[in-house]
Amino acid sequence: MTSDQFNLVYRAFCRRRPFREFFIEFTSGVASRVPHPEAVRPEGELYALRLPDGANVVFAAESVTRMFDVPAESSKGL
Repeated sequence: MTSDQFNLVYRAFCRRRPFREFFIEFTSGVASRVPHPEAVRPEGELYALRLPDGANVVFAAESVTRMFDVPAESSKGL
């Protein structure tokens, strides 16, 4: 994704009411959960994602392949 694409999709996911957790999947195949609408913040040309355990992931929008909802059958266990 480009930065513009990432920003557009991220805002769309975060504006849903009520907010629902979702994942950001990276080109590496790793998917990180977004538990809160303010979990991602811009850091210059990069983005920082605060994970539920307090760790941070810094990434470029170009490393994102997709964003998707937490699967319904596993949403309670994730």
